[in-house]
Amino acid sequence: MPSVATLASLVGIAVLSTTSACIFYFRILATAGATNLLLVTFLISISVILLGIAFLDESLLTKYLVGMALIGVGMAAVDGRPWKKLRALWDIRESRYAAKPRKREKRFQRDR
Repeated sequence: MPSVATLASLVGIAVLSTTSACIFYFRILATAGATNLLLVTFLISISVILLGIAFLDESLLTKYLVGMALIGVGMAAVDGRPWKKLRALWDIRESRYAAKPRKREKRFQRDR
C-alpha cells in the first residue's frame, strides 16, 4: 500500500492538472471560439505519428505525409485566416491595377 504522502501528491497533481486544463480550455474557448478550439483535435494524429517516429523508431511513410498535408489544408480551410489574407492581397492587386488608367484610353481622350 502506498504511503499517505504518495497518495496525497498523486491527488494533488491530478487535481492541479485537471483544474488548470479546464481553466485553459474555457479561456481559449472564450477568446478563440469553438471552431478554432476544436481544430486542435486534428493535430492529435500528427503528433501521434511524430511521437511514434521519435520514440518508437517507426518509419515515416508517404501516406503519412499526404495525410498530414490534407489535415493542414483542412485546418486552413476551416480556420479561414489564410483565405482572408489571400483575398486581401487579391483586392489590393485589383485596386492597384484599377486605379491606373490605360495609356490608350488616355491618348484617346486627348484626341477628342
